[in-house]
Amino acid sequence: MDPQSAWEEMLAEIAAGDYHEAELRAEGLLDWLNQGGFPPQTVYRVLSDEWDRMICRYVCRKLMMIANSEGDHL
Repeated sequence: MDPQSAWEEMLAEIAAGDYHEAELRAEGLLDWLNQGGFPPQTVYRVLSDEWDRMICRYVCRKLMMIANSEGDHL
């Protein structure tokens, strides 16, 4: 997996309103991180892997929570 591409695709899908595909990317990213994979760079400023990991997990979990509670009505 290329976590950077997955992160950028997930954000693009959120911006386009394709929450189903965004949620699939979020699930993949969380699986990747849970298996010890390195995190994507989440912001333009270079942060430590720990910060990128925390930001990525938070955004992915929040997206999945919202998608599960509201479906495609985000």
